[in-house]
Amino acid sequence: MQNESPTRRIVPATAAKPPTAAPNSVFAAGQAAKQKRTYERKPLDISAVEIRKGVPIPESKAPGRSSVYADLLARMKKGDSCELEHRNALSLKSVAKKAGVPLVLRKLTETHTGCWRTA
Repeated sequence: MQNESPTRRIVPATAAKPPTAAPNSVFAAGQAAKQKRTYERKPLDISAVEIRKGVPIPESKAPGRSSVYADLLARMKKGDSCELEHRNALSLKSVAKKAGVPLVLRKLTETHTGCWRTA
């Protein structure tokens, strides 16, 4: 018996296909058509900035104007809850976070969220 080893064949690798000008997908076509915006921003020359002292702050353009969510949050006491559409509940949560008021949200239905004031 001869000691036969398996035959090894070396197959040359196929050459990579040359790149084409055609896009691979509609998204690539859109990206290719979209031109990159370039903005020229001059660096800030801080030595040219004039610093003024004693200038009063002007009044707000809308004094006394408040958010409907801030008003709703002010009406709610600890343990109170309300039901809002998802986007309105997120707005209320944002106002509560800025005011430092703890608020818990729970999804109730596909379109509505419950909001509970916890403190």
